[in-house]
Amino acid sequence: MYVFTLSLVVILVTQQISGFKEPECSRYHYEEQILERVVRMGMEFEYQKKDVTNILETVAAKLDTFSNELQVLKRENEELKNNLKDEVQISISDLEKIKEKMFLPVVFFNSKTVADTTIKAGHTIVFTETMVNDGNGYDNTTGIFTAPEDGIYLVSLHVCVKNKQNLYYGLVIDGKDSLRGEMYEHYAYSCNSVQQLLTIKAGNRVWIQVYANDVVLHQSASHWNMFSALLLNKG
Repeated sequence: MYVFTLSLVVILVTQQISGFKEPECSRYHYEEQILERVVRMGMEFEYQKKDVTNILETVAAKLDTFSNELQVLKRENEELKNNLKDEVQISISDLEKIKEKMFLPVVFFNSKTVADTTIKAGHTIVFTETMVNDGNGYDNTTGIFTAPEDGIYLVSLHVCVKNKQNLYYGLVIDGKDSLRGEMYEHYAYSCNSVQQLLTIKAGNRVWIQVYANDVVLHQSASHWNMFSALLLNKG
């Protein structure tokens, strides 16, 4: 920069000298004017050099500041992207869970007709004619329903007993009674229905068992014995 400035001064001085006519009055006066011009121009260039240097230093400082701020913005942007990515992943996971809860698989069985109307105490009532078995949970050879899904189920029982017969029954889940009751009619055949809401886990086994005494059920074209379960809510 300094060499350029000095060269420029020499060129300008040369131009000034070439265009300056020596006054006829005094050669000394002419040389004095030339020297004054050179000194003044040198001082002006020195001031300009300082101004340019200050400007360059200011620009360099601002560039450094800008570079630092840019690095900070890059880091913040990367953190924001990572946070947003994590939040999106969490949102997708939440949506999948909501979707699973909203999707209710069809689990429903309805079976009727007992193979033997005389049921001994301690035995399971086996309903042999399966009309519906969505979810394949009911086994009509054992009379046992195995829940394929966790959830809240509506379990229903409809049985008919002959007159003067006591049916002591229980709704059993994995060997534990969930409900017990009695059905009795002295003068005629009687049909009764029982329903219960149960929270059942996948793999739990549900059946109807006879207690206390042997019993004779009544069964005809107009008197059906039935066992059913329906999944109402999953989870």
